[in-house]
Amino acid sequence: MNVAATPESGRAADGGVRSARLPARAGRALVAPFEDDGLRLPAGLGLLGALVAVLFGIPNRPAGAPTILPVDAAPSPLVTRSPFTSALCLAGVALLVGAWLRAVQVVRARSRAAGPGSATRATPVGTVLGLTTLWALPFALGPALFSRDVFSYVGQGELVNEGYSPYLTGPRALGVVDPYNLLVDPIWRRTPTPYGPLWIWISSVASRLTGHDPLWAVFLLRLLALASVVAIGWCLLRLARHYRVDPALVLVVGLAGPLVLLHLVSGAHNEALVTALMLAGLLLAVRVPTRWGLAGGVALCAAAASVKVPALAAVVFLGWTAAGPGARVGRRLLDVAWCSLLAGAVMAVVARLTGVGWGWVETIRNAGGSKSLLAPVRATGLSLAQVARDLGTRWPANDVREVSSLAGLVVAGVLCLAVLWRARDRVPVVSLGLALFLVTVLGPALFPWYLVPAVVLLAFSRRDLKLALAVVPAAVTAVLVLPSGSGVLYNMGRAGPWVVPLLLLVAAAAWAVHRSRTPAGGPGR
Repeated sequence: MNVAATPESGRAADGGVRSARLPARAGRALVAPFEDDGLRLPAGLGLLGALVAVLFGIPNRPAGAPTILPVDAAPSPLVTRSPFTSALCLAGVALLVGAWLRAVQVVRARSRAAGPGSATRATPVGTVLGLTTLWALPFALGPALFSRDVFSYVGQGELVNEGYSPYLTGPRALGVVDPYNLLVDPIWRRTPTPYGPLWIWISSVASRLTGHDPLWAVFLLRLLALASVVAIGWCLLRLARHYRVDPALVLVVGLAGPLVLLHLVSGAHNEALVTALMLAGLLLAVRVPTRWGLAGGVALCAAAASVKVPALAAVVFLGWTAAGPGARVGRRLLDVAWCSLLAGAVMAVVARLTGVGWGWVETIRNAGGSKSLLAPVRATGLSLAQVARDLGTRWPANDVREVSSLAGLVVAGVLCLAVLWRARDRVPVVSLGLALFLVTVLGPALFPWYLVPAVVLLAFSRRDLKLALAVVPAAVTAVLVLPSGSGVLYNMGRAGPWVVPLLLLVAAAAWAVHRSRTPAGGPGR
């Protein structure tokens, strides 16, 4: 007797077919960049650069850094820890950066040329996703490179498990020879954490779930970072389609860039979770254009701020632009007020449920550290102090640090207000990215991964200048961190505080010469 297929059986069969096709589709996506005439060479060079960076980064990795599978594989006797292998690792990173810049150029040119009636087609989204996956795989399967912060994360989580407050002490309180303490960069072992209660709770849970094994806890946090990167890509794709921006260009700039690969996929920085939560909040506010959608978006951004406080900027921008471009200032301020109250309530609930509290508010100032020579404000302040000493005037370094930091924050605040005032979109993705960029660059501390949220949001810009703010700093800062996590500028800075401003002066002179040689109306225009 024939039995008619039920809808459920049809759906099950369809689901089985889809599941069977997933590996084939994944393989096709990895091959797609090599079938693209414009991306074939960048894809190959970028993959080679990623492999070289990981191979020669392994012997120079932070002590004990496991691969994504927590196996502490011994380095090859042919590849040993040395300045030479560190240089080769950075050479691989530079090759990857060059390949990425070429890929951005190709995708951008196609995006600009594509249009109604044009024979030029935009780059397929699947090709860009395949390119990103291809470059990310070596970093995902390799050890945690370019930073030891992920070890600080698990150490701070273990402090909570042992009854300490991570806002009062650093991992050294666990014991001088404790494995958690030994894995942390010495500069942070005594330093209280500036991270919010949600992140500290996640770190403590990772430690408990792994039986208080620091390497397995790092493994879990790396998995969380990878999941966050996937979520970032999903949100970028949907936001790009909403704003009618070429999704391929957004993805190649915001997802395939070296900062994401080096510092989120490999380094497992908590900027991955911050960016994913913030983008999810923006997407919810876009897809559900009601008060409830806005409230949900604010709640997700508040959760991001419960990891790192700069995400609160998203709450302010959402409130300011919620009523639309033609709203009066009073209405905008009212919306900012209730969005801020809602965000504060969400953060209070998170602080209460996690049991961590609000101690992080007092320790945010510790995020700068003593290695943050990349921050223009700090480098300028230290250079001025050196000039003052050379002229016979005593200017304490601590005073310089406080004055320069305050000046940078004031300037950043004024510029952010100007950006906020000019914001037009109901969900101002690009304006928010510009504000985060200003706060990050003019802040007292600057590490390359701090730029990730700003770069991801600026990828939506249709203007060359703002797109350059996403691309150029990402390319430059990608080669400024050694595989061990130490900063290139910090090591150069040991020769004296004149080194960094001298390098900046040389770069400015080279740029001026390039501009002077560019013909009028040429590419430099």
